[in-house]
Amino acid sequence: MGMRLDAEITGRLRRMLDSMTNPDFSAFMQQCEVAIHEGHIRGVMAGTDGNGQPMKPTSYRMSKSAPLRKNRTINNSRFGGPAMTENDNLTTAEYVKLKGPPLAPRGLGSRVIRNFASESGLDADGWYVTAYLVGIISRKGKPFMQYHFTGAGRLPRRDLRGIRPETRSRILRLLDLEIRRQFFAES
Repeated sequence: MGMRLDAEITGRLRRMLDSMTNPDFSAFMQQCEVAIHEGHIRGVMAGTDGNGQPMKPTSYRMSKSAPLRKNRTINNSRFGGPAMTENDNLTTAEYVKLKGPPLAPRGLGSRVIRNFASESGLDADGWYVTAYLVGIISRKGKPFMQYHFTGAGRLPRRDLRGIRPETRSRILRLLDLEIRRQFFAES
């Protein structure tokens, strides 16, 4: 999953940031990782793509979006579901019985949630957070999520890449707070 979020900072906040010497955004980057992870979970469970738009429901099983209650996250939700085949794949008979949202038939126990990872740090281009899906492969051992993301063949496009609008807003609020915290700590 790749998307760049460049925060456009203007006015007083921009002047505050420019006046800071060697700001350390490592704690902020970790907060961004949490925000992106939680936004991904909420979005997938609500049946929305990476831009926050509703995904086309599945036609071969009764998928239902299930928005999470405000206090429910991956850390306090129960996983479970039917037995899986090699590489964590379901048999067709098991798959059609499930009611999770598109791309997440097992709900919170689905690979698009369990196999979501992120990392953050500082490189030559600046501070960054990268989020991605790992280890989602077919029974034949081949990655396949990119076909869902692009809508290849007869698949409807269900692109989970991106930062949903609610998550983007949350990150920008966190950035505002972090710049103010660091600026006033230096003053």
